Amino acid sequence: MAKVFFSYAREDVEQVNRAKSAFEDAGHEVWLDKDIPIGVPLPQAIEIAIRSCDYFALFLSFNSKRSTWVNKEKSAYFLKDIENNEDTILPLKIDNVNLDDFGVFIKLLNICDLCSDFDVGVRAALDRITPILSKKRYSQEDYNRLLYAIDLSIIAGNTSMMYYNNCFKANVVLDDRKNAATQADKAAENKITPLVKIKYEDDVVITEESDKENPYGKIMKDGYTWVVDPLDGTINFTNRVELFCTAIGILKDGEPFIGVIFDPTSNEIYFGMNGLRSQVWKIQTGEITELYSSLNVTDLRNSVIGAHISSRTTILRKMFENDVLKNISLHFKHVRMLGSGQLALAYVASGRLQAFFQFDSYIWDQVAGAVILENSGGILKEYIEGEECARGSLGDWNYKTKNILACANQSIANGFSEKIIEPI
Repeated sequence: MAKVFFSYAREDVEQVNRAKSAFEDAGHEVWLDKDIPIGVPLPQAIEIAIRSCDYFALFLSFNSKRSTWVNKEKSAYFLKDIENNEDTILPLKIDNVNLDDFGVFIKLLNICDLCSDFDVGVRAALDRITPILSKKRYSQEDYNRLLYAIDLSIIAGNTSMMYYNNCFKANVVLDDRKNAATQADKAAENKITPLVKIKYEDDVVITEESDKENPYGKIMKDGYTWVVDPLDGTINFTNRVELFCTAIGILKDGEPFIGVIFDPTSNEIYFGMNGLRSQVWKIQTGEITELYSSLNVTDLRNSVIGAHISSRTTILRKMFENDVLKNISLHFKHVRMLGSGQLALAYVASGRLQAFFQFDSYIWDQVAGAVILENSGGILKEYIEGEECARGSLGDWNYKTKNILACANQSIANGFSEKIIEPI
C-alpha cells in the first residue's frame, strides 16, 4: 500500500489523528512527526520521510498557513519530484481557510474538503490514492495477454451457458466424485486451451480437469503459465444457482501476474494485472469501474465473510473442529457460502464481501481472483494450521497455498487474527 506523509500544524492534531486512523484502516502507512524515535534530529527525519513517501497529505487550515514547519515540508516535497507533484499531493481542507494563502499551485489542485463532511472528504482523498502496487510494471506483451484472456473468458463462459438451461438433462456426470466435472467444464476447456496455444505456442496451460495430479510441476519459471478453471462453481451450475464463473490466471516467470473472472449470468468481467488497478466491466452497459477493496468496511462486526464448505469429508470436518465456523460466525456480521471461490475473491475485491476463507483449495481456485484482489488493494493470507486446525496463524500467501484468507484491507486481516485465531 501507499506511504503517506502528513504535513500539519500541531494545533490540528485531533483532526489529523482522525484522518490517520482512516488512512491506516484503508491499509496505508502514515508518517507523522510525533512518531520520530527519541534521539533522531527532526529535520533529518522529515527529509528521509519526504524522500521515501508516495503521497504528501497537506492539511489546509488557519493554523497550518502560519506554521513554519508546514511551509518547510511543502517546499521540500516540491523539490523532491517536480514532474509528479500534482498527482501525489493530497490537499486536505479542514477549516474555512482562504486557499490563496497557500499559493496558486495548491489552489489549482483538486481539494479534498473535510470541513463540510469529514468522512466524505477522507474518502475522496483515499479514492485519489493509486497504490504503487509493489512498484511492479507490465509490458505491452503482458497487456496483450490480459486482453486475450478477457476474450477467452467470454468464449469459455458462453460455451458453458450453452449447457446451462438444459443442465438437468444434458449435464451428464463424467466421473463419480461429488464435485463432479460436467460436459460444460470439458467443452469450455476444449474450446479455449487450443486457442491459447495458437496465439502463444510457448506458453504452458494448466487446467483443473486435465492437470489435477501435479499442476505445480508444469509451471514455467521463465515464461507464461495459464491457470484455467473453465467452470468454477460446478455444483451451483448443475443446480441452476447463478453463482459460477470462468477463471483465467496467468503466472509470469512463476509468479501470479494476470487475473480474469467472467460471471456469465450477470455479464460482468473482473480483471487485474500487477501494476494495473483491478476493474470490473459490466458488459451490458459498457461501464468499467476501478476496484478499491481497501475503502470497504474495516470493522469485523459490520463485515460479511464468504466461506467454503467442502464436499470432501476430511476438509469439511476442519470447518467444524474446534468450532472454527462458529467462532467466525460470532465475530462477523454474516457468513455466506457462495460455492465459487474465484467469484468470492472477486466479490472481496469489489466490496460485496469483506473477507473469504477456505480450507484446502487448489491453484486454479485462487490465482485469477488473487491477482484481482491484490491489485484492488486487498490482502491475501495463508491460514497455517497448528496441532489443531483452529489453533493456527496467518502467513504470506503464494500460489501453492492451500488454506486461503482474503481480506478487503489490513484492518480486517488484523481483526481475523486477533479475534478468531489468537483467543482460541
